[in-house]
Amino acid sequence: MKRIIGTATAIMIALASASCSSTIEPDGAFIDSTDVQLSVKGKVVCTYDPLTWQLSYSQADNEYRMFDDNMKSWCTIACSEHPAIVGQKVEARISWSTPESDGSERARLEVVKVQGNKCWLWHGSKNKKISVTVCNL
Repeated sequence: MKRIIGTATAIMIALASASCSSTIEPDGAFIDSTDVQLSVKGKVVCTYDPLTWQLSYSQADNEYRMFDDNMKSWCTIACSEHPAIVGQKVEARISWSTPESDGSERARLEVVKVQGNKCWLWHGSKNKKISVTVCNL
């Protein structure tokens, strides 16, 4: 009987600690997306449209930029190092401005996918929930 109670207690503690976790995994929609975009707190802030947006990348500064042709919406992602390998973690300074909002965040992003010249970067804190796809030109 004591063994059953001990096992039940251990399971309850494990479930409670899992539900209190302060990080979340990237969702499949982000991983499967081909869009170059920035999302903060689960809301898409900027999405690159090749017809009306420009992309730039500074290898010297490890900085990615995306901006619309009218310069009304833009975002920059400045990384501590070049993201290139799944599992790699980089410090990033993220800034954006759109007609609806503007802001900035600092976060430790993890490379969760690399395909061709694109990298999918993720910060899974429930408070920030940042996802960004960058493109090395």
